[in-house]
Amino acid sequence: MILTFEKIRELQWNEKNSKNLQELPKNFFQDAKEYLARTKDSYSRFVIEDLVDMRIRKILNFAINYFKTKEIPKNMTVEERELFESILSYVSNFRKNYIESELQPEEKNIKNEKLKEDESKKIKAIVVERDIGPFVGTDLKIYNLKKGEKVILPEDLKNLLIKYGYCKIEEE
Repeated sequence: MILTFEKIRELQWNEKNSKNLQELPKNFFQDAKEYLARTKDSYSRFVIEDLVDMRIRKILNFAINYFKTKEIPKNMTVEERELFESILSYVSNFRKNYIESELQPEEKNIKNEKLKEDESKKIKAIVVERDIGPFVGTDLKIYNLKKGEKVILPEDLKNLLIKYGYCKIEEE
């Protein structure tokens, strides 16, 4: 889809007048980027940034409420879904560190044994094929991988990165 200023304004207006996320056209963020590169219009940039900021605020609010409602917002783009899941991961870690820190000692020991088990599941190194910006791994750790690095990751994360061509198994 080729974006026009009118379509962008309509999307912004709809987003502003709804408490829920409005459906965006497929590939909206890529199309918006191309539109801005093509037009170099500062007012269009402002409107797109306003639309994106509104959506981010809504996603943040949904993430905060998720721990009470378990509701996942509708009409998120793929990129927004990744943002939502990252926020949930950070909030979940924070809650575990500061709310669950009051667990009974025997419960803490069980959790520590589980963590040690998880650590032992790490495998041999893989080589990063292309830069991967900061992201939260399946083990809830933050990774920022650079091309050419040799890293040791949990099995499920390693398999995912290899599957999508971000990494390869280190040659021995």
